[in-house]
Amino acid sequence: MTPTASMRVLARRAFEAVPALASTYRSFRDALPVRGEGIQTSFGFVFSGNEAMARGAFEPHETALVLELLADAEVVINCGANIGYYVCLALQKNRHVVAFEPAAENLKHLYKNLSDNGFSDFELYPLALSDKEGLLHLFGGGTGASLVPGWAGASESYRRTYPCVRLDTVIGDRFAGRRMLVIVDVEGGEEAVLGGASRLIRANPRPTWMIEMSAWRHAPDKEAAWSAMKRLFNEMGGAGYRCFTTDPSRAELKAPAISDALTNRRLAWESDNYLFR
Repeated sequence: MTPTASMRVLARRAFEAVPALASTYRSFRDALPVRGEGIQTSFGFVFSGNEAMARGAFEPHETALVLELLADAEVVINCGANIGYYVCLALQKNRHVVAFEPAAENLKHLYKNLSDNGFSDFELYPLALSDKEGLLHLFGGGTGASLVPGWAGASESYRRTYPCVRLDTVIGDRFAGRRMLVIVDVEGGEEAVLGGASRLIRANPRPTWMIEMSAWRHAPDKEAAWSAMKRLFNEMGGAGYRCFTTDPSRAELKAPAISDALTNRRLAWESDNYLFR
């Protein structure tokens, strides 16, 4: 570890030891404007905030899949839009986008990426999604911000409160009859998002969903995470969806294989993202 890296680690530990100081620092950091030029991507848009995304190294299999799915989608709903990677991919393809992202530090970059590219056909809601309206706490930051305390080892002292809304409340029947792609990346909050989306899940035609489920890796309560994952598979299967991996095999995961994996707490596939269609 370099001296500079060591100093950053020590500084971070010092901040975590004094929650009030850490909160003050993060509030100051989140209020700073985003400066500098974005990177020109191979996808045709300029992107700031994450070099791996800008260079095409972020979720390459999922990116290829989303680009394929955009060919058939008319509306893209991005739950947990982060700094706007999939939002920009969809807008570059002239799809109407509805995006949800509550975290202030992510929204700074998201606003810049939308502005720098002159995108306009989108709806952006600086809200969290849940199974009811109200307030909730978000722990951690960046791409790993989660509704789950202790997610991926993040300090519970890094907590912010945001308003939340049900997906059905915002979407309703506005896109009835249109082909929708729904991307869900909410770091352990998947069950709550789907709990507020029962109407959308059963829309006609059925939307296509790409849902990340990695709670079994990152949640502090592993048993609760596996149980939530089982309920999510049951919910989507009960609504008539078939499930596929998002790796290059795009293998269909049938009910017996899913049941065996969840019962034995061992997955026979690598991807944390799942395609439901």
